[in-house]
Amino acid sequence: GWSSNLIDTRSDPPEIWVQEYERDYAANQHRVGDIIRGTLGTDYLSDPEAWERWSYNEALDFEGARTLSGLRADDRDPDVFWATHWRGEAGGIYKLRIRRAEKRWERDTSFGDNGFSPNKEDRIAAIEPWGDIVYAAHWSQGNPPLSTIESWDKTTGEILQEFDVNDVYGNSGPGQLAVNGQGIW
Repeated sequence: GWSSNLIDTRSDPPEIWVQEYERDYAANQHRVGDIIRGTLGTDYLSDPEAWERWSYNEALDFEGARTLSGLRADDRDPDVFWATHWRGEAGGIYKLRIRRAEKRWERDTSFGDNGFSPNKEDRIAAIEPWGDIVYAAHWSQGNPPLSTIESWDKTTGEILQEFDVNDVYGNSGPGQLAVNGQGIW
C-alpha cells in the first residue's frame, strides 16, 4: 500500500484523511474503501483511539474501492471530495459529497454519469482537482504500454487533454500527482 494521505487545511483544526493500507485490513478489521479521519494536532500517543473510521463503499455501490492517490479534497467546494477506483469495470473517478453529521459520503451526480466517469483504459494511479479540471495519472499495462497525465472536466467527466509521459515512465507511472498555479508535478 502506498496511498497518499490528505491533510485538508480548509478546516480548523486541519483534517487528516488516510486510506488504510491493504496489509492492515485483516489486523484492523477494515475493508478496502475504509478511510481514517483524524485532526492535525491531536495527541494520538495519549489517546490512540482519537480517530474515526469512515467508508465510501456505500457511495460507490460496490465494496472494495481502492484509491491509490487517496481521497482528494476539491480545491473550490469544501463539501466535495474526489476518489478513484484504480482499475476494472468500476475503475474511474468518483465525485463525492461529504455528509459530516452521518460520517459518510454520497455520490455527487453533477459529475459524469451519476457521479462517476470511467477510465479510458486500464488504471488511474493518482488524481488532483484544480480549477475546472481533475488531473489524473493514467497507466496502461497494455501493448503498447502508455503513461499519460489526463485532464478531466469536473462536470462532464470527459477527458479534455492527455499529456504523454511514456518516455519517462513506460507503463508504470507516475504514482503521485500534484497541481498548482505553476504546473503539474
